[in-house]
Amino acid sequence: MNPNRIAAVWCWYQGGSFSGYQRQGERPTVALAIACGLRSIGIAANPVAAGRTDRGVHARMQVLSMRIPRDYSLDSIASGLSQGPALGVVSARFAPGKFNAAWTATGKSYRYRLGLEIPPAWLPFAWRTPLDPGVTAEALSLFQGTHDFFNFHGPTSSRRLRTVLHLTLLACASGFYEVHCCGNGFGRHQVRMMIGASVAAGLGLTTLDAIRRGLAGREVQNNRRFCAPPEGLALWEVQYPEESDPFAADRAAAVVGLPKAPPFITIEGG
Repeated sequence: MNPNRIAAVWCWYQGGSFSGYQRQGERPTVALAIACGLRSIGIAANPVAAGRTDRGVHARMQVLSMRIPRDYSLDSIASGLSQGPALGVVSARFAPGKFNAAWTATGKSYRYRLGLEIPPAWLPFAWRTPLDPGVTAEALSLFQGTHDFFNFHGPTSSRRLRTVLHLTLLACASGFYEVHCCGNGFGRHQVRMMIGASVAAGLGLTTLDAIRRGLAGREVQNNRRFCAPPEGLALWEVQYPEESDPFAADRAAAVVGLPKAPPFITIEGG
């Protein structure tokens, strides 16, 4: 019998506390904090993450997978990784089969907060910007469907077809909005570039036709220059097939273990 099993960990973090997810020497990154936390409880595993978030981007649901001894207490992982208001664990479970946090995932959901009338508690977690909600919503809808998004993500990401299932703007309060985004995969900065271009269209800095041309493979420079700032973005949820989902029992509306504060809560009206 294999002495190890695959553990899946649902963790959250505030992006402002880290220089992104990926290891960057000894800079304070999420990956470094996780590695140090695991070492403190005797686990030398190098976990696989569902996705890498940029500097300043938050995660309500980041998923890690790693091999650990079969008899190891999963409760120890939660205590080892918790770092006050910066990083915490919602759930740690043994995963079925050959679960891989990244490759087993079928999709990801993001939320982005923005507007000019931002409630005080949300100020560190939203983009303060004017916008035309009608034009912005129409621009966001252009990205829905299957496209080559090469002009709307960083050039280091692979060029391939990706599907955005929905990208919608919701009014949460007067002058305060939330974008909901869901797709089967995203290139680097893609969510922020799609939102940035849509806001820019509403402000007259670009046009709906320019976005259409970008999706058709033209106007690389004009479309990539619009990138919404990171503090408004949160990786909200990672989806897995029902038969492979370690957290099927943990996806209740009020998940125990998540901070009951921005940016991890749903905005009233959103």
